[in-house]
Parts: sequence; structure tokens; C-alpha cells
Amino acid sequence: MSSNRLGALVNNPFGLQLYNWHLEVSSKCPLKCSRCTRTEFPGTYPVTELDPTFVRRLFSADFLRQQVKRITFSGGVGDPLYNSRLNEIFAYLKDTHPGVQLVLITNGSYKSSEWWQQLLSHLNSNDEIIFSIDGWDNDSNNQYRKNSDWNSIMAGLAEAVKSPALVRWSTIVFRFNEDHLDTIRELARAKGVDSFHAVLSERFGMHYRDPQTGVDPLEPSAHFRSSIPRTQRFKETFKTHPAKLAASQNTFSAIDQEFRKSYTQTIAKYEGHYILPTCKFGYRGLYVDVEGLLYPCSWVSHQFGSKTSHVNPERVLYYKDGFFKYRDRLSLHLRPLEDILSDPLWAELEGGWRSEHSAFIICERKCLAANSDHAQLTTKPLKELS
Repeated sequence: MSSNRLGALVNNPFGLQLYNWHLEVSSKCPLKCSRCTRTEFPGTYPVTELDPTFVRRLFSADFLRQQVKRITFSGGVGDPLYNSRLNEIFAYLKDTHPGVQLVLITNGSYKSSEWWQQLLSHLNSNDEIIFSIDGWDNDSNNQYRKNSDWNSIMAGLAEAVKSPALVRWSTIVFRFNEDHLDTIRELARAKGVDSFHAVLSERFGMHYRDPQTGVDPLEPSAHFRSSIPRTQRFKETFKTHPAKLAASQNTFSAIDQEFRKSYTQTIAKYEGHYILPTCKFGYRGLYVDVEGLLYPCSWVSHQFGSKTSHVNPERVLYYKDGFFKYRDRLSLHLRPLEDILSDPLWAELEGGWRSEHSAFIICERKCLAANSDHAQLTTKPLKELS
């Protein structure tokens, strides 16, 4: 069966979830965020984008309608906003399957109101737009999101809140904004968004410390750092547009039901394993990067030099010894989706999850069974952070 005929019955022996997808459609971005891969590893990635032909080939009409519930557009090294044909990609997906949820995550800079109006014309109440904004004005937002443009962000936000899609304002907590979270939240409310998320990151300290002072200039107080090796989220939902919230409930409920079903099945299958693989129940979407490579999640795709096991320091993983060496086997330009889903590579990955001596090191860092119970995977109320 070829990839353009995938329907309800898919040869998927590894059991990768297929309802939740994550696409990196562009590696282009005008920002210079200091902890982005594009800044930390300049020149190691191609500056390119996925085109509508690739997306149509990956998501045939039958496969899209029968299998796919959510597609998140977010960057690994770029921002989806700068894909020159994003409007065409959205048009195809929503015209083919209006019920699929599209989630756009963006810094929001440098697009006109007219550009936003055209893109938003394809979205409905199933969809969500997430603006990643860490400040309360241009200067503060540029503390981390360097070269961002406040005026165009606010213009895009103004258009988004008028659309049927839900709009989220998402703020990573840093040293420079931790005392201004109330100000940022109230600004988000005043701008008409539907929810505000405070995001706690774990990417502080380590090699980010100033070699002379030993201080990481972006590191917030301990209370505002993630307590597990991935982000934690705290949310407040506003009653700005009650009709929009009500209209979106069926879609979010259907996705949540799929998540819970897959989570229960994964817990049962991997009971007693060292790793509880969040890729198997869709905590993060099945990831396709800008080069058309398929990964179980974006975490294993990110560029790095080397990573050492937290449990056994003698185990060291170098980037080119990880998924990088399987690029041809993972390429959707070279192989149909179903062939990649059937590759023995997935069984090798799964076999390593049983113990600390064999688990893939990125899986160990992100998906230890001890860090993957349902409570730790859930977005919590913002008041719990206060």
C-alpha cells in the first residue's frame, strides 16, 4: 500500500500513534533567540521549507480524514510563519478535512494584518493559534526573542482574536520577566486572547552560565524552573469569547479522549519499563522536520554535540550516532510513510526502553517512567504557580 492511499488500515507494527502530528514547515526565522538551535548551532541546518505538494503527499485525503485529529505547526530551528506557502498548506488541510485541528505556534513578527486575514480565513473553531510572547513591550520581549517586532505581533494578535480560532498567549518564565507575570497576563487578557500560559523551562544553568560569574543571566528563581526534564505549563482561561470556547469543546474533548485511550494502552504495555514513551500516546506529535524526516518526536531530532546519561555517565551519545545516521531510512522524500512506519528501527528503539543500560539517552532524559505519570503531563491551573 503506498503512502497516498493510507486509510483506516495502516501497516503500523510499532504502533506509533497517528492522530497527533507536528510539522516543521520552515527553518527560516528573523529572530535570534539565544537558546534556539539556529543560534546555538549556526550553519548546521538547511534554510528551506516544506511545500504544499509534500504536505498533500503525506496527508492524503483519506488518511487525513480517517486518522488525523491534530497537526501542530511549530519550529525546531525556524518558525512556520515564514513558510512562503503556508496559506496554501492551510487551505489544503482545512478544505480536505474541516474537522482537523491546526495549531500554529509562532513568535508572530513581521506579518501584515492583510497577511493574517488571508491565513485566518481558512481556520475555524477547531483550531488554535499560540503566540509566544515573553515580554510586555518591545524592549522586554527582545530580552530573549531578539529581533522580534512588537507592533507587528500585536497587529497579528488583533486579527487572530477576531477569528473563530482560539488564541493563546504563551510566556516562558525568565529572570527578566518573573516579577512581571501579572502585568503580562493582564495585557494578554486586555488584548482579547482566550488563555494565558506560563511555561517553565528546564534549559537553564549548564553551559549557559557566564564563565566568569557562574550565573545564567536568563535563569529565573527556583520556583519558576521546571522540576522535570521538560517544560511544565500553567494556564488561565479567560471568558473573553465564551461562544468560541463552547464551539471548540467537541474537538478538544475528542483529542483528549484519544490521548487518554492511548495513554492507558501505553501504561499497560510498558509496565515495569525504565522508559514510558510519551511518543506512543501523542503527548508530543509524530514529528516531521523541514527536511522531510520522520521522527517519533521532535526531542530526538534536535541538534546537539553530545549528551551523557544522567544515570550512567559512561554512556555518551553523539548527535551523529543517534537518529542522524538513519536519515535515509526516515526520509519521506525517499520512502513512503508506510514503509518508514514498518522499519525495524522502531523495534530497536522500543527494545532499549526496558532498562537503564540500553535506553536511548534522549528518551531517558525526557521520558523516564518516573517523570511521565498523568499528573506531570497535564497543564495545571495558573493559580498553582502563584
